[in-house]
Amino acid sequence: MSKIYEAILEVLEEQNLSIRDIENLKVLGDKTIYNFSQENPSLKSLMKLANFLKVSLDYMLGYSDKNLFTEYDIENIHFNKNLRKIIQNQKISMKHMARDLKMGETNFVRWNRGVYPRLDKLLDIANYLKCTIDDLLL
Repeated sequence: MSKIYEAILEVLEEQNLSIRDIENLKVLGDKTIYNFSQENPSLKSLMKLANFLKVSLDYMLGYSDKNLFTEYDIENIHFNKNLRKIIQNQKISMKHMARDLKMGETNFVRWNRGVYPRLDKLLDIANYLKCTIDDLLL
């Protein structure tokens, strides 16, 4: 069972909800949360779930004990802009970060075009920059 899946189950339990409740309310497609136990969820799916549950991704994924929820504007995420600002403030180059994280620079080109990073990449970047997931998305 994945850490992400377990973290989501904990938040559902805190709110007295089940996976079936989420499916019945059509927050996500049938079996979507069950699939999280086997594969990394998309960032869009996680943001939809976080918005419904009114929790931050940092809280939902167990990276923070405090729920500092701000609704995610799923169609208007400023990941690339926020990433560049954080990198600039920390005086790190994109090339340096790409090398340290073993990421191809093509990722940065795709993100510049508005493509969301995969969740594992997002978590790696947040850990590397010592920032929150929300710092990168909001």
